[in-house]
Amino acid sequence: MMIKRVVLRAITLSIIFCLVAPMSFSDAKSKKVTVVHKTVTIKNSAPKKKVPTLNITKKWYRPRSRPTKYQAQRLTGKNANYSGREIVAEKGTQYYLRRYGFLIDGASRGGYHHIRFIGRHAEPQGVAIVHGKLYIQMTYKHTKKYLRKHRGAQNRRKGRIIKYNLSMLNSIVNKGGKHNKIVLALQKSKKYLYTMHNKKSTRNKRKKLAKKHLSATNYKIYSAVTFGPMYQAGHGQSFAYNAKKKSLYNASYRLASDHDSRSRHPFSLQKISLSKLRPVKVWRLNIRMLRYEYNGGNVKAYRYLQMHDLTFDGSNKFYFTQMYGGKQRPKNRMKMYTKRVNGKKFIPDQNFYRGFNKSVGKSAYIYKGYLTGKSAHIKLIQKVSNSLGSVSQGLSYGKTKEGSRIFIVYDNAYMSFPIKKLGHKISQKQVNFTVLSSKFHRESEGMGITAQGHGYLIMNRIAEAARTNRTVN
Repeated sequence: MMIKRVVLRAITLSIIFCLVAPMSFSDAKSKKVTVVHKTVTIKNSAPKKKVPTLNITKKWYRPRSRPTKYQAQRLTGKNANYSGREIVAEKGTQYYLRRYGFLIDGASRGGYHHIRFIGRHAEPQGVAIVHGKLYIQMTYKHTKKYLRKHRGAQNRRKGRIIKYNLSMLNSIVNKGGKHNKIVLALQKSKKYLYTMHNKKSTRNKRKKLAKKHLSATNYKIYSAVTFGPMYQAGHGQSFAYNAKKKSLYNASYRLASDHDSRSRHPFSLQKISLSKLRPVKVWRLNIRMLRYEYNGGNVKAYRYLQMHDLTFDGSNKFYFTQMYGGKQRPKNRMKMYTKRVNGKKFIPDQNFYRGFNKSVGKSAYIYKGYLTGKSAHIKLIQKVSNSLGSVSQGLSYGKTKEGSRIFIVYDNAYMSFPIKKLGHKISQKQVNFTVLSSKFHRESEGMGITAQGHGYLIMNRIAEAARTNRTVN
């Protein structure tokens, strides 16, 4: 009798396993991220003549600061205006970016920003604005000790996306000119924070506790901020929203620079779910340009590229840029800076700019492409004679009064070009640019543009968002 019971139990368990196992395997399979591997050769379809921007950059060039020279802002409730000059075809008008609010940061200065899931080494690197939500790509810097053991690993970073509901925060953050409320509220909410990786039951439990113990204002801020799960984000600067696919995208590249351009160094172009805030598909790409060929085309040499910035237009096309070329040397830049705009002189900090007195920046090449299910297609469509800054800190797309434009964001400056003219002749008059006042040396990390056309410039050290006082162009 005992033996029969054991046999019956074994048969029952085997039947249950046969029914449940396929479900569990299919469940695991559905969570697995699809990865596509492809080598893509870039086609050159750019006009031979570069966009003439030398007359702009030799007067308004904003070089990147050394990390030790960047200004670092302490957390404060006070308002701030970052004044600049918007120059359109040499016609100047006053222009401001007004502090919107301080954001989550991992900086240890003052101990202000130690918030759960962020730690001491997280920093903002990318930005996108979607339907009134501000998405910030945070990545985690490695310690000096780690980098001594792993050379060239600066961009092999993990990261997470933080979502800010602007429509919920607008009435709270700017009330009474206080701009440190997000950070202070999340510090007080430390026990109740969660990520999208946590179980639903855990999230609901913490929400109930937060509502019970937090003040009404702090609970509103707590409810307006969402923490995504951790994933391999790379540097995090190549971060954008694709309106056609209704998804975020991130190019996770690993190398510190393109110094090893003659050998393959693939990067992962990740499609990220807006609801899950994690990658759901990956294109593992090697992108290359033909350097030269000989022996009747049988032997070819290529230059391999990474994707240091990224944006999408409204029709599923993506764009990124690269810097090329040497430095041109105008005669005594400092005299050029004394040009009067609206009756006022623009004179930069002599000590900061002296090292860049004979530099006007490298050429900027703009690439355009699109993704398919199993590949990508990319072409070079425009060459700009000289960049307004020395390093691109982000790429943005926005609809303006003048039509759709692409914005290249540098430290304390950005320039824009009409999308419909890319790949065709562009005159200097069609190039718009904005330069912040010379007394600011903040590190920019990109600019998100709302559907209404306002820009949110994200700055590092300490992380904050500054909103334009008018629509960008």
